[in-house]
Amino acid sequence: LTLTPFGVVRAQQTSIEQRLAEALEKAKRGDQKSVAALKKDPELPKALSLLRRYLSDPNDRVRSGVFALAEGVHTPEAVGILTDLMKEDHGRWAEASVKAFYNDYDCKELLDGGGPKLRDNLIGFVQNEKNSSRAKGILLLSCFKDDKDVIRALESIDKGQRKMVALD
Repeated sequence: LTLTPFGVVRAQQTSIEQRLAEALEKAKRGDQKSVAALKKDPELPKALSLLRRYLSDPNDRVRSGVFALAEGVHTPEAVGILTDLMKEDHGRWAEASVKAFYNDYDCKELLDGGGPKLRDNLIGFVQNEKNSSRAKGILLLSCFKDDKDVIRALESIDKGQRKMVALD
């Protein structure tokens, strides 16, 4: 009797790129469980740049997955993705990004990750939106201290209809 070893069998871990593609494909079909699981993956921050190819996906569920994966991750890449997502849809995703920025990020993170593109997107947001998130957008613009474009935009908002508002 002769025994011949066939080698060691190992379970192969799929790459983060493959896990990301699979999660967003499932999200496209309405299953967000894989996105939620991937959100907890320690490799996610390193793979955020891979999300960029899904930013303009026509399926809103995919963009929802992109937003969920980038939101709350404190890297310049995550801020950049949320900034770019604002541009894809000035309504829903812009408002969601403004809320995320206001609640989870400090000015340094926003300046490092979003820079002039974020400034321009925020200016567009506060000039065009009339919802409650507009105030958060205005306050986020304060991160861009002494920026002439921001000052000019803020001065032009509702010119002639100014009122005092108390903030907590």
